[in-house]
Amino acid sequence: KFQDEELIHSSSKNQPMKTETITKIIEKTVHDTILVYDTVKINTLQDDTKGRVDNANVERESIATVKDIYKEKASTDKELSEKYFVEALQILKKINNSPRMSRSSRHEMRSNVEALLDKSQELDSNNADIYIYRGLNLLDAFFEGHRNSDETWQKRGCDYLKRAVQLGSEEAQDDIDFYCF
Repeated sequence: KFQDEELIHSSSKNQPMKTETITKIIEKTVHDTILVYDTVKINTLQDDTKGRVDNANVERESIATVKDIYKEKASTDKELSEKYFVEALQILKKINNSPRMSRSSRHEMRSNVEALLDKSQELDSNNADIYIYRGLNLLDAFFEGHRNSDETWQKRGCDYLKRAVQLGSEEAQDDIDFYCF
């Protein structure tokens, strides 16, 4: 928690503008957006009941804001795909690092990950990593008992992993061996 507060504090310092590439400007914008999102999330979690509703609303707004930033700043579909992919990975990291997360928050976040990875895949259909994480997200949601999941989620997750193997990912084969029986 102290580290997060330190990051937030350090990002708010006024520093002289340096000449940067558009990529660095995008990365900083996304980074600052995520820090603001994390600050809002921390404050809303203090009231547990209210926090769950606020958390879901803030997440939706945060993703919408990041999408708008990406649309304005990205110059190619591949760059936009990468931005969606990175946002999805950040949400997955939060899921994995939050063992006390409520079931409904986990469900909402996994749904957001799926939506972001779907957008990423639409823009770059030959990126094996997108298929790996999309497959793993669906499989994890299925085995966690996501409220909307059924056996088709396991099949779709396995199909995504198989597509990743077709695209040259050796890593996906290990996941297929584990999840797809």
